[in-house]
Amino acid sequence: MIPKIVYIAGYGRSGSTILDIILGNHEISISLGEMSNLPATLAQKDAGATCSCGKPLAECPHWQSILSRVDSQVIPDWQLATKIQETVESPRSLLRLIRGEYLPGGKHEGVGQQYRQQMQAILAAIASTPEKSLVVDSSKTTWLTTGRPLALVKLCHFDVKVIHLIRDGRAVMWSGTKGTNKSLAAGASGTSILRGFKIALSWALVNALTSLVVRLFPPKNVMRLHYEDLVEDPGSAIDRLATFLELDMSAVKERIVQGSELEILHLVGGNRTAQKRNIQLRADYEWKTRLPLVSHLFFWSLFWPV
Repeated sequence: MIPKIVYIAGYGRSGSTILDIILGNHEISISLGEMSNLPATLAQKDAGATCSCGKPLAECPHWQSILSRVDSQVIPDWQLATKIQETVESPRSLLRLIRGEYLPGGKHEGVGQQYRQQMQAILAAIASTPEKSLVVDSSKTTWLTTGRPLALVKLCHFDVKVIHLIRDGRAVMWSGTKGTNKSLAAGASGTSILRGFKIALSWALVNALTSLVVRLFPPKNVMRLHYEDLVEDPGSAIDRLATFLELDMSAVKERIVQGSELEILHLVGGNRTAQKRNIQLRADYEWKTRLPLVSHLFFWSLFWPV
């Protein structure tokens, strides 16, 4: 039985890893991080990728157990699987998805069939644990995953609910000025105002594009959540999530409200938070005092009254 999917969409640096971990702490959830990264990682495009447990993905017993159940006749070559996934999920393919060109009888039905079969094979391997009936995919909205949630529904016929996670653009700017996740993990320091400007533009574009994509879903399958609401009033935010997902999240809510740590299991990708063993939910407003005035002015000149 293929489980339901909760897809976390939106721009990076917006708290998707934290939300992934929160949802993954529910007893019926399996939280796997940025699932879109899996084929490329296995194709050795990112040979140094590690699971959040700290082990290289190729050595993690949890992932080895899942991957051993993937039908090798459906996915004999992860490099080809990566190419098919990137072709279908990129923004260039949005119109093709909307027009049904990847469906049977469509102009590109062959690619659509390959995509459907490989995604079904991956999800079937993940869903082999009966008590886990909800998969959390925090692949977000990137250049390579813009059409991913739509493809999972239209081509694979999965039951997908989308959470459009949004964070204040100035906070995202400040996070971006400090460097990429890889550079920060390597110990790099220093800030770049110009990088922050570029990130602000990307933040606006990605969230606008995400808003367009989710319009193609039934309203009951889409939820917009602000990161600030999640960290300032987690109890209310989790109540909204529970209603949206039709889950009893009282146990998770109690742990967060009490300030207890949340367990991090086996995530692919994500930021440095995913490399910790446990986390506590805390608000981070460093940007309010550290973001340069010129960056504030740049943001407001373009996006006021956002």
